[in-house]
Amino acid sequence: MREIIFRGKRPDNGEWVEGDLYHNFIYNGESKKETRMGNIYFYGCKIHGTAFNMVDPETVGQFTGLEDKNGKRIFEGDIIKNEYSQGIFRKFSVSYDGVIGCWIATYKNTSPHFLYNLIGKIEIIGNIHDNPELLEREGRE
Repeated sequence: MREIIFRGKRPDNGEWVEGDLYHNFIYNGESKKETRMGNIYFYGCKIHGTAFNMVDPETVGQFTGLEDKNGKRIFEGDIIKNEYSQGIFRKFSVSYDGVIGCWIATYKNTSPHFLYNLIGKIEIIGNIHDNPELLEREGRE
């Protein structure tokens, strides 16, 4: 069974949190139009959870099920780098393509690469929310 988790950034302190995605919920009889993350579990017929943190819905990204060469989990919205020629690196953003149904890595305005084909060679260097400038710079490192 694959692990389905999400990551999002808290608006109150800028911290990234991971867990189950939960939005537009009812709490104490009141409807809440919020996006939160936490760990959901069932006890009897009731849903319970721990550490449900509000997150900015614009920053929510799903875990791809894949890891970079250092064993770090890759999420939608991550920026990865790949050496494509003797010390020259290309940087890609990770997203899901709903038309072909797979995770892709996009380099500038070129055709996307299947993320799975890059595994073992890539490293996460940031994400599009905290470090968008990383996609502009490339070259030797």
